[in-house]
Formats: sequence, structure tokens, C-alpha cells
Amino acid sequence: SFALQATFPPPSRTSSSRMAAIVALAPLLALLPAISGASVGEAHCGSSSGEECSHATAPGDDELGLLQRARLVAHSGLPEDGSPEADTSGDDFGDRTFRNAAAILRRNIGWIPLAGQAKSDSECRMESDEDCPLRKMAPGNVTDVVPGPRYGTACLNSSSPYYFQVRRRASDKLLLYFQGGGACWNNRSYHENLCTQSTVPGDLSGILNATDLQNPYLDYTLVHVLFCSGDMHSGNTTQPWGPDGEEVQIRGYNNANSAVQWSLRQFKSLSHVVFAGCSAGSLGVQMWSELIQQEFRGRTEKFTTFADSFAGVLYPPSLVQPAQAFLYDVWGICGLPLLNGAENELCLSGKLLLQEHFLLAMKDSEESEFAMINSKHDVVQIEFARAFIATAMHSIEGATMTAAEYYKYWNLEVQKYVKVDNFDVYAVDGLHHCFTPMQIVYTTTPQGKDGGGNGIILSDWMTGVASGEAARFVCEGPLKEVTADGPAFLNPRYCDQAIAEAVD
Repeated sequence: SFALQATFPPPSRTSSSRMAAIVALAPLLALLPAISGASVGEAHCGSSSGEECSHATAPGDDELGLLQRARLVAHSGLPEDGSPEADTSGDDFGDRTFRNAAAILRRNIGWIPLAGQAKSDSECRMESDEDCPLRKMAPGNVTDVVPGPRYGTACLNSSSPYYFQVRRRASDKLLLYFQGGGACWNNRSYHENLCTQSTVPGDLSGILNATDLQNPYLDYTLVHVLFCSGDMHSGNTTQPWGPDGEEVQIRGYNNANSAVQWSLRQFKSLSHVVFAGCSAGSLGVQMWSELIQQEFRGRTEKFTTFADSFAGVLYPPSLVQPAQAFLYDVWGICGLPLLNGAENELCLSGKLLLQEHFLLAMKDSEESEFAMINSKHDVVQIEFARAFIATAMHSIEGATMTAAEYYKYWNLEVQKYVKVDNFDVYAVDGLHHCFTPMQIVYTTTPQGKDGGGNGIILSDWMTGVASGEAARFVCEGPLKEVTADGPAFLNPRYCDQAIAEAVD
């Protein structure tokens, strides 16, 4: 193992001092394994919060982040003294950063259920509101529901018609699940296929599994909202990303809304609604939570929301608002029913934050339970953030965000959420991305996707969230004080003291 202890200047430091620190680390980082080299052992940390850790981890963890940062600096045209004078607009730096991030993403997004399509049992075309009623679907069978033209649904790939899936089970229990599948925010990300552009349902595993007796939602009717729009299920516009500038359809809002409206027509009285999604689906859950809560209010005795493996962490803090405004504009979100009047004004003025919108849903629905599931060093979230900031915001700081910085700002985000009593969080050691649509939901503990330790298994914790009996903060590791002006601790195996105190 290789012992390394380092902290970076807090965000309040100047860019020049930060870049000087980055360049100064380059000779040290050269001693670490190359990205393409053999992986090294996992970190081993003591129980004391002050004890240093031997920190050498697999690709995608903090050493990889630091190594990428040093390599990016070395090859981006930055002056040798580390001053931030390099041109980053439409340039070699952005290109290198994007290609590096895209390559890592392709190696790590095997979680996206694209390997084998789930075979549906039937197809139904919904030309009117009376079409495709749940009562006529065979129990246990999967039906592909194809909305008619009146719903305005579409995929980025115009040759792929949009549809959502329904598996009929109990008539009083609903699992509404938003599929993941990346993001596209410009011509480059679209042509590099960083988002799913066709409807591909994949295997129904994890909490979507229809036969596993471990599944707490085995007898729930499943509405599987597929994703092919690159816009966190929330956009409604077009962009000239096709051949010769041809307009492509970004219709995530219409697609998801067709499934939501169908569900509202079928379910008038429910004992429980579970609203969940992973990755892009997690962001969609956060954006849709306020509207979904309003739509189902008075129809269900209990409502539970799970945002799995995408929290929307961007870096540096000064770019979070303009970066989100960029996405809302590209995806055409402002003005949609997802936002209330005041929020739409904020959106149009470039001041809307997804995190504040999600927090509003929690506050407006105190009777409901909200939860977040996240790996401490989620490699997919980190690389998407790097690629996006490099090509949309042209920021060296953001494009070279370390995994330690990612985890720090994730904790700062969660600190705001736990101030409301109906929010719970489950933090997992490691870099894995997405849990709920995979069988590892039944093995994951706070120590990792393969289990270990004495921590509660993720699927059992999810059951407790719905009943209001779950631990509000599940995390293993020494407590550390995480503040905006404090360091980004190099070792990821810690838990945020402020979060722990807030739920105590």
C-alpha cells in the first residue's frame, strides 16, 4: 500500500494557489499506479477519527481522481507554475477531459440494464385515456404501454418509439420507478452516447424483480418509466444535435408524464406508493417529487421516495447555479408544471437549484418519507460531473474535481436535507453506482455492495424507511467535521459529524 495524506485549499482560496498545489502534487502522484495498471488493495482505516489511513484504492477512487487531475494539468496547456492562464473554451483541455471521463464512464456503467432486454408479454397502444386499463392486463405479466401522439412522447433516437412498462400485481400498491441512463447536454455528449437514446428496458432486477422473495415490493404493481431523452426525465424541447444540424426531440417530461397520468387513472385508492429511481432516474425523482406528491395526495395512505445514486454534486460551488441553469435551458425545463410559479421565475432568471426544489417537496409533504442512497465515491457521478463542467462551464477546477471533493460536497448537500424529519440517508463505502435495480440491493451494507460488517442490509433499511422505523443516517466510519471552508478529507471512509448530530 502507499501512504498518502493531503488536503487541498478550501474553495475560498484563489484559483492560482489551488492550481499551484495541484502541480506540486504531480511528482508524488507519478508514483501511483497508472489508470490502465493493475488495481491495488483497498484502504484500511483505524477507528479513531484522528488516525491516518493507508490509502490505496481501485481505479475511480481518490488516487485516480488526483492522478487524473495531475495528468490533466500536465497535458492541458497550463503554465508550469500552475497559474490558471490556460484557455479552456472549446479547447484541447476540454477535449482531453471529456475523452478521459467518457472512457472511464464506459468502463463503469455496466449497471445500466442494457445487456439483455426484459421480454414483455404484450403491447398496448394508448390512443385515448380509456385504452390499456390495468384491469385488463394479466396479473404478473409485463405490458409495454405505447402512448399515442397526443402525449407528445419521443426518444432522442427518432426510430425508437417511447413506451413504459407495467407489471400488474396488487391494485392498492404501486412502485413507480424511473430508469437511469446517463445525460446528454451538448452535441458532443449526444454523439458520444453518454445517454440512452432508445427505449431499452433491460432485465428487471433488484426491487424490480418479480420472483425474488427478498423483494419487499414483490406484490406491488410496477410502472417502469423508461428513459431515452438524456434530460433526467424532465425536459421538453429540441436541440440541433442530429446529422447536419437536424433537431432531436428531448421529451423526458412528456414521456414520464404519460406514465404518471396513466397511473393516476388506474389507482384511485392506494395503501402505499413507492417512487424511486437510480442515476438519471434519481435526478428525475428529485425533480418530479413535488408534483408527484401533489398528484397522489388523497389517493394513498403512505408515500415513500428513494433517490438512488445521483445527488447532482457539481464543483466548484461558484459554478453550481450557472451550471444547473445551463441544463435547465438546454433541456427546456423552465415553465413546465414540475415547478411552481415562484420556482419558474427562479428558473427563468437562472437561479433555480434542484436541491432546493427537492427540499421543498420534503417540507410540503411532511407525512411522506424521503430517502437517498449513495456511494461515498460514486465514480459515475464524479466522471459525469467532470465531463459536464469541462465542456459546458470550461472550468479547470470543476473538471479536475477529486473524489474527496465530491464526497465533501455531497455531505454538505445532505446536511441541508436532514434538517427535515422525513429524510433518511444510506451511505455506502466504495465507488459503486446504483443499487435498487440490481440484486446487490439484498447484499449491500454500509461497508460496500458485497456486504460485511454489522450494518443493516440496504433492502431491509428501505423497508424500515417506509414504516418510519429506519435509522435516519446509516454510515460506517469515524466522524469528521465537514464544513464549506474546511478540507476535503482524502480518505473516504468517514461519516459527517453534522449529519450524525442532526439525526440524533
